[in-house]
Amino acid sequence: MNTPNQEPSPRWLSRRTIWIKALDQDQEWNQPFTDLAESWSPAWSPDGRRMAFLARRTKRSAEPGAAESAQIFLADADGSNPTPLTTLRHGVQAFRWAPDSQTIAFIALAEQEGGAEVSGAGTPTLFSVNVHRKLARPALKDGEHLIDFSWGPDASTLAVLRNTATGHEGWFAKKSLSLVDIASQRAIKDFTVDTGFSTLIRWSPDGQHVLFFGPSATRASVVPMLLNVKAGTVKALPMSQSGDILEVEWAPDSTSLRTKILDGNNGMIASIDIKSGATTLLARASVDWNSESPTFRTFSFSDQGDFLYLKEAPTSPADLWLRRSGEGRKLTALNPEIQDLRLSPIEEVTWRNKDDNEVIHGMLIKPGEKTSRAPLPLITLIHGGPYWAWWNGWQEGYIGWGQFLASHGYAVFLPNPRGSRGGGTEYADAIVGDLGGVDYVDIMSGIDALISSGIADPERLGIGGFSYGGFMTPWAITQTSRFKVAVAGGVVANWKTFWNTTIIPGMFTTLLKGTPQENPGLYAERSPVNQAQHASTPTLIYQGTADLQTPVGQARELYAALKKNKVPTELILFEGEGHYFEDRNNTVKLMESVLQWFDRYLK
Repeated sequence: MNTPNQEPSPRWLSRRTIWIKALDQDQEWNQPFTDLAESWSPAWSPDGRRMAFLARRTKRSAEPGAAESAQIFLADADGSNPTPLTTLRHGVQAFRWAPDSQTIAFIALAEQEGGAEVSGAGTPTLFSVNVHRKLARPALKDGEHLIDFSWGPDASTLAVLRNTATGHEGWFAKKSLSLVDIASQRAIKDFTVDTGFSTLIRWSPDGQHVLFFGPSATRASVVPMLLNVKAGTVKALPMSQSGDILEVEWAPDSTSLRTKILDGNNGMIASIDIKSGATTLLARASVDWNSESPTFRTFSFSDQGDFLYLKEAPTSPADLWLRRSGEGRKLTALNPEIQDLRLSPIEEVTWRNKDDNEVIHGMLIKPGEKTSRAPLPLITLIHGGPYWAWWNGWQEGYIGWGQFLASHGYAVFLPNPRGSRGGGTEYADAIVGDLGGVDYVDIMSGIDALISSGIADPERLGIGGFSYGGFMTPWAITQTSRFKVAVAGGVVANWKTFWNTTIIPGMFTTLLKGTPQENPGLYAERSPVNQAQHASTPTLIYQGTADLQTPVGQARELYAALKKNKVPTELILFEGEGHYFEDRNNTVKLMESVLQWFDRYLK
């Protein structure tokens, strides 16, 4: 469970804590690790006798290096007797139990051996540790450029995915997938696989297949693939279900996969037969983008097929549910105070692109009937990515302003234009070479549909977005004067200077069909700063100064370009914040500033 600290100063950070309850016993939830500053990512051993988890013994701090790094702890299955398994200076990034329940493999940046630092600092390195001897050793010699790993059928082998190219461009290059014998620390079989940006691997329990995500035809999105370990052949996983897989694990018999799928605007847990692609819906579930992190899970199955999962609603954050014998049962009620807030249901909407007639999907949040009557002031919020999506669930916080703005009298439009997840490969790939083109028309067509239906007031239109939305928002205000107000964060203003300073240039080499040197015309044409002379919309810009994905220089370029053209503009810089804010004081300040800016120009 993740909760904010009670005191909102000097840094108001979340505190992650583990709670435990026996499902077959009538007892309250127990918080076993109260003497630890934070605890998260619990994983029971396959034999059910132990629990491993990540934890810190000291709190995070504003001072670099002041807090202890994350370590693996072991406890009994009920959470008793917690003890540290690792003591690494740079901490543990991710871990997984071996099938024998005696060994854990983990990724860390450094190793301690006899109290002395040894090789690995600064580079993700794969280690294995026996839970009894507590002595960690590298699992693979020459293990640089590690991306992900997965245990094989027993505790002697691991599948390891590594980059074959260095630098950020290597993230999109072909990868080396090795089957590693951890006793000798050497690869016993090597494969070259072509992956997309999503690079998890999962080795089947029978040892016959490794699941990974390969690139689509344009390399902009990903396709689930199966590597036949014996034959060395690769084929696409057949899927009868539309949408995109967000999370996956193998069934014990290796004939099917348990998956989290985003289908349109909705999350679902489903089983996929690896031969036929037949998909069985098991439950409607939350969409949580943290599920793509190696230390975060949103569902967990027993060998018998029962499973725990997170389930949310548009008016309530996720709670824990149990699915047993085909019936779902809610196990927690973590946010009872939510019922006192002014929250609205989310309506799913579809419309057609005015140019090519393609059906586009998204959502609408309308304020309560007592606060406003149609036609309503409409704020369009554009998500990041672009290979991301809004979903039919809980929207809050740093980037999810939907309910917040709706509670203050605005209709909020959450479009998932082409380039978004949830619509399949062709839907996502449509923007390649056309950023701000077909996706812009998709969004404007949706706004026109809401105006035609009488919901939106054409004289009171606002727009906002973060990350890729921080490109689309300034792009939109240079293409039309229809918007009365705009808010942009995580800005991309100049594709050339962005490409030269971001840590993710490879993604946009794909989306813009080359580097700035290879395709200078498109980089220049689709840069909002080069179109700023057409802008007139009052624009609030916000940016974390430590953002490495959308560097602060982009926000400064946009601010200068709009100021030069006498557009009402403000720039808020959040010192020390990266692409995603950590300090909740800054999130509160941001949301207050956003509301004030929209109110100034739309009310």
